[in-house]
Amino acid sequence: MDAKPVPGNEKVFLPLVFLLSTVLCAQEQIPYQEQAPYTEERSEGSPIFQRLSWTPEEYALRYEVRIELLSPEGIYKPVLRQSTGENYLVVSLPPGIYRYSVQSYNLLDKPVEDPPWIRLSILPLPPHPGIGLPDHRYFYLSAGYEAAAPLHGQLNTLLEAKFYPLGFYARLGALPLTWTYVSAGFETAAAYSYLSSRYFHNDIDFWVRGHLANLRAHLVLQIHGRDIPFSWTIYGGGGLGLVFNFKKERPDWSAPGVNGLFPALSTGLSAQWSIHGPWYLSLGLEYLFLFSRDKTNPGYLRPHIGGGVRF
Repeated sequence: MDAKPVPGNEKVFLPLVFLLSTVLCAQEQIPYQEQAPYTEERSEGSPIFQRLSWTPEEYALRYEVRIELLSPEGIYKPVLRQSTGENYLVVSLPPGIYRYSVQSYNLLDKPVEDPPWIRLSILPLPPHPGIGLPDHRYFYLSAGYEAAAPLHGQLNTLLEAKFYPLGFYARLGALPLTWTYVSAGFETAAAYSYLSSRYFHNDIDFWVRGHLANLRAHLVLQIHGRDIPFSWTIYGGGGLGLVFNFKKERPDWSAPGVNGLFPALSTGLSAQWSIHGPWYLSLGLEYLFLFSRDKTNPGYLRPHIGGGVRF
């Protein structure tokens, strides 16, 4: 028995074939791009991406995304026009004020309706912990004011002052071992304090004066702030303390000066605040211990404030 076509099927079949062929042709002509035509890179070489997404439509064949940048003249200028079959688009845009629209196309590859413009602001990323914040340059040089306060003992029993305000320090260091937030290395530190104390004995008024200098080598550990321009430094080591021209004085008399060299140990903690580029301010507190010959073994707290540069 020969099969006969059912009357009326030709009217349904032919439009359906035409519709399917139109859809297939439209899909072949649409290029799909996963990335924007340009990227912005940080100093580490890592690109910065943004992801635009929207609510998918049930019968959408594709979406066309248009992005415009607000110029200094107050005019939006096109920067990107791209099609995608997904309900998102990955782009890489530098900081600025933008607007974008998402035009959907139906199965016949026809625009559905005019989409609204959506405002988009891209802000600069905060600086990387090692860039712009306390940076990871290998060397540093710092100097500033330093005072001395006896914590225990004295270099001489005639020294009775509780605070010696005159002094300075200088440091030169290197931090060759660097991780993301931590650096380690060494430094050479030198400091000077002027010791002066008034003394009364048997109705005799005289001054005891001397000079204390020291030179030490420290191991240094520096911790960098993550989102703030601060770093903290812990150090410790040893060296030599030199007392020179130590003597008693009166207006009409002066004793010969005495000199001495003593082993010294020191440790301290300081904070650095980056103010501009490689320049920074420093504030800290140090403990200095001297092995004196008379076994008094004096120890000094030494607050300091100064500045420095990394290079």
